[in-house]
Amino acid sequence: MVQNFVPVKDIGTKMQTIGHRLAEERKRLGYNQPDFGQLGGVKKGTIINWEKGLTSPTGDFLSEIAKVGADINYIITGKRIREVLEPRAQALIDNYLNSSDKDKKVIESVAFATAKPDEKIETPDLKNSKKA
Repeated sequence: MVQNFVPVKDIGTKMQTIGHRLAEERKRLGYNQPDFGQLGGVKKGTIINWEKGLTSPTGDFLSEIAKVGADINYIITGKRIREVLEPRAQALIDNYLNSSDKDKKVIESVAFATAKPDEKIETPDLKNSKKA
């Protein structure tokens, strides 16, 4: 059986590669190629090869650049985390990220307690509570 596939080059210029998205994230974060490579222990030439699509970035490298704010989901899939989450979930995350450490603990406690509303849950902050 013969299947007719459209070559990737014919799909259009909007479809980007991992390499294109890696370069976009690098620039968004304000790094040049040598400094970006240094974050994950690779040389400028490696970054160039990745950005050209000759090879793909390693998981170790992606893990390191995530620490400085690279959107790894976007690099790999082409979808920003904000596009993946429904608006209410994204708003909750934004509120959490913009809260003080004290308020983050409150949010964490409430989220933990409400995740299983039919069960009483003992949290580290509520050591004296008793299970039902």
